[in-house]
Amino acid sequence: VEESPSVLLAGMAGSHLPIAVAHGEGRAEFARAEGATQCDAGGAIALRYLENDLSVAQRYPANP
Repeated sequence: VEESPSVLLAGMAGSHLPIAVAHGEGRAEFARAEGATQCDAGGAIALRYLENDLSVAQRYPANP
């Protein structure tokens, strides 16, 4: 869990939650290439997919 203004995730930053999802859920598409970077810089990304070693997953299948 990332630092974010999310009321539902308040106090949970740094937590690791095992959540089963179907691949493709939570997928975001941006009109411009810089959209994801702006969301990240603005603290709008509340959750990230992780690898088994707790590093941020960059590729499928760990990050659908």
